[in-house]
Amino acid sequence: MSLCRKGMPHEARTLLYRMLEKGFPINKVSYTLILDAYLKMNELDEALFLWTEMKERGIYPDAVAFTALIDGFSKADD
Repeated sequence: MSLCRKGMPHEARTLLYRMLEKGFPINKVSYTLILDAYLKMNELDEALFLWTEMKERGIYPDAVAFTALIDGFSKADD
């Protein structure tokens, strides 16, 4: 969460992968935080990749994730 707040979603994602490798449980909150950070930085391709990866790992988005995605894409044209 702290890395995302500081505008460092790439580092947060690297940490997420390291946690997965070590067998730590990862939930949709972790993905949603990173997704939101990518969207706030207008990195739409990274956000979409993460969205797809999240579903491929069996972690399905909830209303919060959908709201972040919609909000991020609606602000992308600004």
